[in-house]
Amino acid sequence: MGVRDWLHSIFNKKPSHCILLVEDDPQVRELVRVYLEDAEYQVAMAATAEEVDICLAAAAVPFSCILMDIKLPGANGVQIARGIRKRPGYGRVPILFVSGVFSPSEMEKAVGQLTDTVAINKPFSRSQLLSAISSMIPGEPPRQHPHARRGRPGPVPAK
Repeated sequence: MGVRDWLHSIFNKKPSHCILLVEDDPQVRELVRVYLEDAEYQVAMAATAEEVDICLAAAAVPFSCILMDIKLPGANGVQIARGIRKRPGYGRVPILFVSGVFSPSEMEKAVGQLTDTVAINKPFSRSQLLSAISSMIPGEPPRQHPHARRGRPGPVPAK
């Protein structure tokens, strides 16, 4: 790639939102990461409450959205979300909760007290995930997966 092509790629690159993905299952975390990166989101990942704290402390600016599993080792996602809401810059950051354990009514009850949240159940498809995220980020048009890789597995499985 020549200098001209390189400069063109930098200045014509679409701005990207950064999403914090909080999921303890490594296979699910990797699949969701691929879905998000294929849709040109930047992704930071955490598997525990401690890793969430590290990611939040290291972020130069608040994440555009947090995608969080409800059932995590040592804590639940709703408890972690309450702590996140107390951090400067995170009072209104959208949080997308996911779970393969709770029924839709149980999830609604669990997250209903928090503002700027949406909940979806596993299994979910790539399009369901991207639609939910784009609906939560202000001014974000629905994202497609222009660079979707062929042969990737289908829906995110329930735990």
